[in-house]
Amino acid sequence: MRWLVLNPPSSTAFLLPDGAGPGRDVLVDMQGARPTLAETLSARGRSTETLAHLFLTHHHGDHFVPAEALALARAGTRIHAGRATWEEFRALAARTPQLADAREACGELEASGALDLLPARGEAAFESCRAAWSTFPHGDGDASHVNLAFRFGETLISGDTNVPAFLDPRNPDAAALLGLERGEPVRALMLNVAQLSRAELRARQDLPPRRLRNYLRNHGILDDLLAALEDERLAGFFSGLRLLVPHHLRREPLDETADRMRQALREAARRRGFEFEIRFGAAGLDAAERTGGA
Repeated sequence: MRWLVLNPPSSTAFLLPDGAGPGRDVLVDMQGARPTLAETLSARGRSTETLAHLFLTHHHGDHFVPAEALALARAGTRIHAGRATWEEFRALAARTPQLADAREACGELEASGALDLLPARGEAAFESCRAAWSTFPHGDGDASHVNLAFRFGETLISGDTNVPAFLDPRNPDAAALLGLERGEPVRALMLNVAQLSRAELRARQDLPPRRLRNYLRNHGILDDLLAALEDERLAGFFSGLRLLVPHHLRREPLDETADRMRQALREAARRRGFEFEIRFGAAGLDAAERTGGA
């Protein structure tokens, strides 16, 4: 599989060209409203006209744009969303005047017949694309929400959730996606790693309390990923991994953050004997950059 990471390194969207068959692309999440999804796909030689399936991890504005989703549905795209997170968003839109347009678009989506509401966990075929998914915690800093993570073959995409919850071998839902139960290795992992460390976050004076809680509770932090690399229960998982794509970077400047993450992950992986590529852009398993390389 050769996924395209849209708008790296702050990406929240991933495209699998021809993932459901020739000319039938698969997209996970939508990025934000600007640039439009159509503009982003066009810049990568793809089109909304060939987008067969859209899988939504959750309904925050940098992952789901209701008006664009409705336009996709009208053009023939099937929309797949978790029932619980969809109902949460619909309840929020119903009581929030600023979300009147989103409320209307979601209502039309429901009436279109193009919306598929998924249970909390499951596995199914969508044309030639087979997906498995589980539900993990997310939120906005105060309220609790849910987030779906998806596995497509040997590729695992976290959406937005914290690393300890997502890489928890004691959690049956996590273990199933990680392949720990069936011995099915994950070769490519797209993992939310928004910030570098909890200590740095707590020391910042520019973050309002809600935003700070959001990062600490609901997003990936590099320190947590480094701890996971040291966890012997996950040694088999990381031994099979060939590509790691940290995404959803939010610490500015993004290029500096990516460089610091790459260096720390390289050192940890080399020390543990793991060999996986670290990329912040278009995903593929034939990149020259390897953790064990020069």
